[in-house]
Amino acid sequence: MDEPQWLKDAIERARDEGRILNETAPVALPAPSAELHKKKPAQRQVRVRASVREAEFQLQVIEYAQARGWRVAHFRAVRVQRRDGTTFWETPVAADGRGFPDLLMLRRGGAVVAELKVPPNTPTDEQEAWLAAFRLLGVPAVVWTPADWPAIEEVLR
Repeated sequence: MDEPQWLKDAIERARDEGRILNETAPVALPAPSAELHKKKPAQRQVRVRASVREAEFQLQVIEYAQARGWRVAHFRAVRVQRRDGTTFWETPVAADGRGFPDLLMLRRGGAVVAELKVPPNTPTDEQEAWLAAFRLLGVPAVVWTPADWPAIEEVLR
């Protein structure tokens, strides 16, 4: 399913301004959380990395959103150990919860739902179904990668 037009426009503006060169270029990531939570930093510092793990990316988006007044919900996986000693990770959800998006963000009567991926990972069918359900209700539901950081900043400011 296509991304909302406002997100396409934000990404296109970022590309036009040279803030996104291509999907494989090094990505400018926000500084550590101490920098994000300063009230009025003189200049936001960024660090550049060629790749980032999904968990790191998720934490950066959460901290950025919270620093800008968004309430953020994320349901994290837990480690489960079977009686035979084997372990696995799962997100404890019930009913139709499988594939629920990574982040649900609310602020001033608005909402954004985001599934975060680091290439080459892509959303599962269950994740796409949840995003489509939110979009049908008029809730912006996006898939973001680290290369989308300028658009993420624009949406969450």
